[in-house]
Amino acid sequence: MRWHLSQPSLPRGPDQVIDLVLANRGVSDRQSFLGPAHPSSLSPARVGIDDDQLRRAVDRLDQARRRRQKVAVFGDYDVDGICAAAVLWQTLYRGGWQVMPFIPHRQRHGYGLTDAALRSVRADHQPDLIVTVDNGIVALEQVKRLVDQGIDVIVTDHHLPEERAGRQLLPPATAVVHTTQLCGTTVAWVLAREVARQLLDESDDQAINDQLDLAGLATIADQVKLHDANRSFAFHGIEALRRTGRPGLTALIAQAGIDQQRISAGQVGFGLAPRINAMGRLDDGLAALRMLCTGDPAQANRQAALLDQTNLDRRNLTKEAIDTALAQADDWQDEHLIVAASPLFHQGVVGLVAGRLVEQFAKPAIVMSVDDKVVKASARSIPGVDIVELVRQVRDDLLDVGGHPMAAGFSLAPAKLEAVTSRLYELARRQISPELLEPAVVIDCRLPPELVGLELVGELERLEPHGSGNPRPTFLLEGWRLDQFSTVGKENSHLKLRLSRGGQRVTGMGWRLARLSGLLTAPGDVPGHPQLDLVVELERNHWNGRTSLQLVVRQFRLDRQRRSS
Repeated sequence: MRWHLSQPSLPRGPDQVIDLVLANRGVSDRQSFLGPAHPSSLSPARVGIDDDQLRRAVDRLDQARRRRQKVAVFGDYDVDGICAAAVLWQTLYRGGWQVMPFIPHRQRHGYGLTDAALRSVRADHQPDLIVTVDNGIVALEQVKRLVDQGIDVIVTDHHLPEERAGRQLLPPATAVVHTTQLCGTTVAWVLAREVARQLLDESDDQAINDQLDLAGLATIADQVKLHDANRSFAFHGIEALRRTGRPGLTALIAQAGIDQQRISAGQVGFGLAPRINAMGRLDDGLAALRMLCTGDPAQANRQAALLDQTNLDRRNLTKEAIDTALAQADDWQDEHLIVAASPLFHQGVVGLVAGRLVEQFAKPAIVMSVDDKVVKASARSIPGVDIVELVRQVRDDLLDVGGHPMAAGFSLAPAKLEAVTSRLYELARRQISPELLEPAVVIDCRLPPELVGLELVGELERLEPHGSGNPRPTFLLEGWRLDQFSTVGKENSHLKLRLSRGGQRVTGMGWRLARLSGLLTAPGDVPGHPQLDLVVELERNHWNGRTSLQLVVRQFRLDRQRRSS
């Protein structure tokens, strides 16, 4: 793997390290990044939402309440869609609307405003108005049919709209509250805020600010770029999660074994989000919505336990599917794109499998679940490859397609599978350059030994929360002596290193790096004490009431490799 050093200069103090890291992320305003504005201060225009469309949405909701009309909040079965439904439903329910939430079932209904989903909504709720959250922007025909049938629609979404001949096509809804700058939940939060301010006389924003726990959770889980408004939602959302009294979230945090007072973006992304997503992937996302909205701690605990068990099932299905995809490697290993298809793939895990393949092989991946009636596909990408635009080039052979540059979903008839796969391979060969497929680890800067300590960790913590567009800072440590190493973990899959240089002694953990231990000779004390160059992250390690520095080792090489490369 190629090592890319973003900044060749050697910082002299923690403040210079922060400046270099921010420059690498394209941040020019240090003050606003380190102290992001509260979301309540963000105007609709600042987040790319059209004021006129927002006013139309509020007016139609006002009309619905005055006329006692039935409203359905139509969500999605992932974290973003479930949290978005919770935010808007709770706001409307609190304000006296006749409102019910609807979360489509992945297997029975599919994604978005499908005919099957709309039949269920109409049968269950007989709505006069449907408000979509985290979906709807590409449902042009479905929205038109609803309007023709006398059902009004408000679309709130953050996905990319359809384009034809360079022109955006929007659904013929009463209002389209849309921006690509946010996630679906925070678009719904902006609408809910305006409803609270204009129709509920809640000028202090206290009630809607109580929904920032869900807004922050969804912002991190949906992996939107954590700059500008998204950083505001993530930063203040993490604070809200640390103090939330929402029974469903406190139960889920406990179920995941997370210290609520110290919860981080990483724990949200890898601890909470997978448990919520698991219900929508394998079962019914409505159970996760109930957990988030209930005020009953006992019910919250039962639902959190159900989510935890479902997540364990999801892990097993994901591992089996990855093994199946790897068995097809002869079909795609020489291509610029991975395409894996099988009837053995559960629809609910194809996106996860695609993501894991991208991580392992550094190329875009499309994973398809095949049955007799339809093929459901999920795609994940790499920087520089707009996967939804690539897939849209074969839209004539698809039943539907949607998404954004880094992730897409689509479906097709089984008879089209072979032709679509061939066309996608051909498009990838022409449009994805070999340079984009060369894996690299990006390093923020070199770090001298005297700066490796908890003081720097404290300064780096000001950059949190981390995520897309603001990854955890990585540093190059050069010429550190390897004193000892061992493989650890249930399956001995991790590598523990003891390192020293210039009087500094530190411990490093290489998660899932035990496979590289053969480069270091036999475990234990290391004769000759070879020197290593390491790519690391710095973090606090809390253990038995004590706090110490720990390096997270992402890559390493023997010092002689540096001199010869």
